[in-house]
Amino acid sequence: MLRITKMTDYAVLILANLALHDKKLLTAKEIASETHISLPTVKKLLKKLNKKGLVNSRQGVLGGYTLHTNAKTISIALLLNALEGNLSLTQCASES
Repeated sequence: MLRITKMTDYAVLILANLALHDKKLLTAKEIASETHISLPTVKKLLKKLNKKGLVNSRQGVLGGYTLHTNAKTISIALLLNALEGNLSLTQCASES
């Protein structure tokens, strides 16, 4: 059985929340309020998701976050690799 961290679980909630709002920009505060995840945690995860290319961010008064691509193209494997790293079950299945 594969176990994921709480942070990855929160990232799934954040991405699902952004997918529900389609292309509308959401602030970290709005996401935290809607997902019931603490604001510092949301900010930390959004920074990581942005760095990995899963979300777009726009700074400024009218800024916020959106999904980088269509939600249907984001697989759970892509998300897990972005947040958890290489998920090979055995050493021989690893690319390194």
